[in-house]
Parts: sequence; structure tokens; C-alpha cells
Amino acid sequence: MPGESLFECPQGKVVIGCNAGLHPGTHHYTYPSADGKGCMIYTATWSMFTATCADPIVDYEITSAVAGSAKIAIANCTLATNMVIGCGFKSIFADDKNALLSVIVSGRQSCSCSDMNGLFCYAICGKL
Repeated sequence: MPGESLFECPQGKVVIGCNAGLHPGTHHYTYPSADGKGCMIYTATWSMFTATCADPIVDYEITSAVAGSAKIAIANCTLATNMVIGCGFKSIFADDKNALLSVIVSGRQSCSCSDMNGLFCYAICGKL
């Protein structure tokens, strides 16, 4: 649905991934909610979204990093024993129709995100 929405996990579960199926030419962003109980999703057009959820994970954490003019942000797991489970991103500007967002898992403990206008990058981490 157009705008920003929360897709919640069932009670007692945590989010491990936020996914979008988009129509050509649409823009969106997906990122884990701060409490880890779902996905925040923004879209300017109707699209299909999924919050992938799991039983609680040992040392579960969501970390973030921001990139302003640098245009690249790297979100790292804070515990040396944690691994990245999923990544997310959000433009720093509301309704950023010109965003060229990309996000990848970059190594065992980090997510790397980039955008021409700056963004927030999120890493979902834990022990598997």
C-alpha cells in the first residue's frame, strides 16, 4: 500500500529479513523495526512485501549506520561472535523518488548500503 507501513511478525518471533516484490519503475525501502518485531516498508505504489520471521535468536541485535554525502553506509554486528542474518535500508529523505538504493551482505558481520542521496543502513545479526 502506498506510504510507510509496519508488517509485524507473529507474537514471540523476530524478524530476520524484509523483502519486496515490486512492479517495474517503482521505488521502495525495507528495514527492520527497532524492536525487531517486524519490517518497516515504504512504497509509492502497490507492491507485495514479506517479513521473514523466526524463533528468537541468541544475541539478536539490529544495528544501523547513516550515510549523508558519503552515500555509502556500513552497518556492523557489534558482537564478534554474531553473523549477519539480514540487511535493510531507508533513504534519509522522505519519499525519495530519485533514490538508487542498493544493499548487500559485505562479509560475515556487515551490510553495505549505497544511495545517490544518502541513507540509513541496517544489519540484523545473531548467533546461528
